[in-house]
Amino acid sequence: TVSKSDKSKARIGLRFKEKVGKKAKNRSGELVAMTERFEVLKSKMKLLVASLHAQHAAMIELNRTRHEVARNLGAIAEKSPIYEFAGQLPGSETPKGAVTSYASVHQSMANRNKMYIDRYKQFVVDYSIEWEKVVVTRISNDLKTSEKFRLDLDHYQNKVESLRKSVNATMAKGKLVDPKTSEKLKRNEEKLSRSRAEYEDYTTQLCILIEEVTERAWKDLHPLLIKMAQFDATLASDEAKLFGELNAVVNNLKNVAQQHGLKPQARLKELSQLSAAQIDTKGAASALPLTD
Repeated sequence: TVSKSDKSKARIGLRFKEKVGKKAKNRSGELVAMTERFEVLKSKMKLLVASLHAQHAAMIELNRTRHEVARNLGAIAEKSPIYEFAGQLPGSETPKGAVTSYASVHQSMANRNKMYIDRYKQFVVDYSIEWEKVVVTRISNDLKTSEKFRLDLDHYQNKVESLRKSVNATMAKGKLVDPKTSEKLKRNEEKLSRSRAEYEDYTTQLCILIEEVTERAWKDLHPLLIKMAQFDATLASDEAKLFGELNAVVNNLKNVAQQHGLKPQARLKELSQLSAAQIDTKGAASALPLTD
């Protein structure tokens, strides 16, 4: 009998021979082709997961910076005629009731986006990670098992070939073959036959599995694509509705411009070139009402 330790040593020896240039025996051509398809899919899935991770991180960062920009705008507008429409937040006292400002709209969107970002992580990113893990783990482990079966097959084939060579050499010399050698040959031929059947059956089933996860990967992509399409459509609709409130902010800011005699064009050129006396608008502003 051959111990597991001896089989392991034999596999290691066969692997070493294959690495140094000896062609692997008994390797299924179909399995080689299927393995190449699996490697292509694995590469694509890795890129998909990485891009979804990156998009999730970008969503978090965009939500943070949008909110930060709104706060900083409000900080500069504080105690000015435009603060009510720039930086005022819900909860602040205002004679006109409900607050609608650039900052309030972005704060509402930031709070809502936290929920959207959590759902994106749960239903999109996590699904893609699990899909990749299931496919890669299952196929990789099965390929390792298949390779063990192949190495066992190679081992018994080499052993049978060696024994047959010895028997033929003995017979060529006109000598009788030792019964123990004949029995050993018969025993190993049976092991070779079983090993070949095990390897062929296992690789056949493995090829079917790889074909399913590669050629019909679209079936596993389908629920992910639905979630992503639903997410994008819902988020876009919600953003359009909420950011639509900024139209009121724009109208209010235009009213302020009329009240204070502001031109549509920015005054950066004047700030860079004119004298302080020419730039000073304090007197003109004090003569105008701040609100309707």
